Amino acid sequence: MSSNQALVLEIKNLRVQRGLKFNLYIEHLALKKGEVLAIIGPNGAGKSTLLLAISKQLIPETSSIRFMGRPLNQIRDLDYRRNIALILQEPLLLDTSVFFEIFSWFV
Repeated sequence: MSSNQALVLEIKNLRVQRGLKFNLYIEHLALKKGEVLAIIGPNGAGKSTLLLAISKQLIPETSSIRFMGRPLNQIRDLDYRRNIALILQEPLLLDTSVFFEIFSWFV
């Protein structure tokens, strides 16, 4: 595999259970360097669950997740999170303009 086709993210057998039912099962998903992935689907399809599992905010029942060829359990959380971005539908922290948020830090 050439360097421009190197896998950035590879997921195998990701299974997430929330409550009493399994919310998500991904048999295999691979994202190559330079690719863009959009996740769409109806409410309850598992979009946010997938993103939370990838970002290590949910612990899956089973999974093999590799980032840049390394298993996630061999990468420090801080080092990993500095290399990814997670954007959920609902803004959790910023509910005003960027200018106001930054300005309010200094007041």
